[in-house]
Amino acid sequence: MMNCRAVIAAGYPNELMYLGRRTLSVFRRLLWAPDDKKVDGWRPHIDGLRAISVLAVLFYHVGLVNTPGGFVGVDIFFVISGFLISKVIYADIASHGKFRIARFYERRARRILPAFSVVTAGALLAGYFLFLPDELANLGRSAIYASGFAANIFFYHTSGYFTGEAITKPLLHYWSLGVEEQFYIIFPLVVLLVFKIAPRLLGIAVISIAIASMALAQRYLETDASAAFYLAPPRAWELMAGCLLALPNFPYSGRRTLCEVVAVVGLGLILFAALRFNYATPFPGASAAVPVAGAALILWSCERSSTVVGSLLSIRPLRYIGLWSYSIYMVHWPLIVFARVYWPYGGRHFDADIVAASVGLGWLSYFLVESPFRAPAKLLSARILFQTSLVSLALLATFGFAISSSDGFPQRLPGAALKLLAYNHYNYAPIYRQGTCFLAGAQSWDSLAADCLPTAKPSTLLWGDSFAAHYYEALKDRFSGIAIAQANLSACPPIIGFERFDIPNCTQFNELVFKWALANKPNSVILSALWPLNADSLHGLGATVTALRSASLPVIIVGQTPMYVDTVPNILTRRLLRGDHDTLAHRDGIGSPFWGDYYMKKRFSSMSGVRYLSSEDLFCKGPECPLTTKTGFPIHWDSGHLTLDGAMLVVERIFRDGLPVGATH
Repeated sequence: MMNCRAVIAAGYPNELMYLGRRTLSVFRRLLWAPDDKKVDGWRPHIDGLRAISVLAVLFYHVGLVNTPGGFVGVDIFFVISGFLISKVIYADIASHGKFRIARFYERRARRILPAFSVVTAGALLAGYFLFLPDELANLGRSAIYASGFAANIFFYHTSGYFTGEAITKPLLHYWSLGVEEQFYIIFPLVVLLVFKIAPRLLGIAVISIAIASMALAQRYLETDASAAFYLAPPRAWELMAGCLLALPNFPYSGRRTLCEVVAVVGLGLILFAALRFNYATPFPGASAAVPVAGAALILWSCERSSTVVGSLLSIRPLRYIGLWSYSIYMVHWPLIVFARVYWPYGGRHFDADIVAASVGLGWLSYFLVESPFRAPAKLLSARILFQTSLVSLALLATFGFAISSSDGFPQRLPGAALKLLAYNHYNYAPIYRQGTCFLAGAQSWDSLAADCLPTAKPSTLLWGDSFAAHYYEALKDRFSGIAIAQANLSACPPIIGFERFDIPNCTQFNELVFKWALANKPNSVILSALWPLNADSLHGLGATVTALRSASLPVIIVGQTPMYVDTVPNILTRRLLRGDHDTLAHRDGIGSPFWGDYYMKKRFSSMSGVRYLSSEDLFCKGPECPLTTKTGFPIHWDSGHLTLDGAMLVVERIFRDGLPVGATH
């Protein structure tokens, strides 16, 4: 047989065409599978859709590819789960006249519990060796809830403004598993009940549940965003979207052109959400309808017709990743958490390595853990499977309880380390005047205590969020002759017109603070916050400063103080355990505050009547920021907020020129 070079040299067109066809044939066999091939219910395009979902989540968490809305991958998973699981339920009833609930739960156990048990046990073991006591104790508590199919409830109750970083919660991604598990428990019972009472009303029941759930999600988004995110009732409508599509009499079309258009629209909606949504998008609520509708449109269009989108989703690399997607999802977040603890500064290809390791471990888990348990009675009979499942869940919960009740085995660490770690439980509330002058997001202007806004002169108004509140005591101590008025609302920067969906009182609070300033004319206004670094917010801050200056009020803007990848007590403790006594930040800092500092300094330093205080220039002396005071006390008690000792040091350095005390001008 002639080789390619010989064929080209000889100029044989027939042979070239033959080689071309053979090459294309090999390529198609490698990559392609017709999307209308459904053997035993297998739908290749759904594996591809699973791949898109898990890759979106993985890229979002790792940051390797810019997918600021990659979190919508979970919502796509919900639609797929609702579709496939309800199809099984409906088909079982249609075939046998009843729903074999034991068989259903057996299949769910074979699908979910093996990888769940291995990953959870591995996380507990890794946590013992890599985590500090508080982190390990929290991991133990999350394992208890996860073993009872309630991880989402645990993370809902432990979510909040000062509850720690997600990067120290290896089982955080189990929240979505909790939502699905609760769906598996409740929805089959609902279907059985409807079939017994009024089988023709099943579709109406599914639609009614979906509408009620979506309304609840939107309501929670305005009142309790964490509940909207974590809890099953406000998430159920996403699963119901799939359940609706799976109804036996749901209308489908076989018209190729229509299905092609619908599939393209569906894929476009998913890509739009993944690329355009971000942390500021009100979510889930109505916004989640974009990725949910995208997934539903793809499922609808590819169910009865072969489409280009379905064929693209059916290429072998995507199908394989889709097959491994559950295991990839299970291992990826613990891998990220523990890798960043073990290698806090990462490396040149750290993100790419995490992605590769997640896919590789997912592949291993699929073949070594998932697959052996899937075939009924091949490895375990149904009775032994249920017994083994109960034992494994009980053991995981027991280990979690032992870890939690021991407070994370603090005896593993020396006394000096435990002394530092005590700052993770720092009592900031009386120093920040929490609940009276520093308000929680659900509180309003009327919640401010009378002594928060003194009218004596000279005075200054401290306006902002918790990153303003942490200065109050230090300012009061350093400037004892000046009345410090304090009006602070959690997670609400001092920007007139600023909106934040999970802090509904923010906009009105800022308007009322501004009106108070105009009416009472303090000698200066101090603006301090965890500054949002987007163009709209910076423009809003500029307008706020201009409005204050129009009222002849001197303005002091405090630049963002350092932020860190972990709590400062944890950073110092890990260094101590490594024998490193360095107390400068180095690479433990997050760069974005100083990026914002550069632009804010450039924008506000030259404004008349405005003083911009750069923490980089006045406190850190460049990129190296101190982590402790001269007497060894941590400057921060978490990843950014100041202790009283830290605030004293920061105020001494950045307010070295004092505060305006003359008449406002």
